Formats: sequence, C-alpha cells, structure tokens
Amino acid sequence: RQLLEDSKKINFNMARALALSRDVEGRRVIDIAQKDIAEVLQEKIFFLGRYDISPGTVVHHSSTSCVVEAIDSKAGNDYRILFREIAKDKDDIRTAEVTKETIKTAIGRLGLDQDDDIFKHHI
Repeated sequence: RQLLEDSKKINFNMARALALSRDVEGRRVIDIAQKDIAEVLQEKIFFLGRYDISPGTVVHHSSTSCVVEAIDSKAGNDYRILFREIAKDKDDIRTAEVTKETIKTAIGRLGLDQDDDIFKHHI
C-alpha cells in the first residue's frame, strides 16, 4: 500500500528492481501483484506505461530508425473492450456469436485491411 501512496517518489530503477524481483516460486512481482500495484509498476517501468520492451531484441535497424520487440501489457483489455462493443450478446462475451461480420468489424476497428486476401480465404 505504501507503494501506491508514495508512487511519485519511486524512480525507474527502484520500480524496476521491485517489479522484476521474484518470489520463492520464481514469479515476477509485477506478474503476481494486485492490480492497482501492478499498474503503478507498469506506469513506472514500461514504455508509455504500457509496452514491456524486450532487452536486446532489435527487429530492424537503419540510419533513421530502430525497431525493438515489446509486449503490450494492456492489449488484452483493449481487445476485450473491442469485442464487447461488437458482440451481439453484450452481457456475456463468452456466449456471443462470432461471425465473419463481427470479425471483419473488429479487424476494421483495429485499423487492419478488411479486404485482404488472407481474410477472404481463411475467415
């Protein structure tokens, strides 16, 4: 609880050391912490409070850019919200009907091309 109250006093190095510490079972603190505490740690150590950049993983490098691999820690929430919005049964997404149309709507909302040959042939 003190972490939440003093979160402005905690710098990147302190938050990272705490977040990446492991319990006796080898689990990272950031992965097993209560939601509010995990969010404080994510805000402190993730890029834009969201992206967990993989150390040393350069996907592309040029004179004008460097692309690294990262895990979007909030993607699951974004997708959950998106599918709830387009699901026919908004009370329980687990029983919602998934159709080509709902998938196409979701793909469009994510900014992807809905007319792609892969979509036409595989979905």
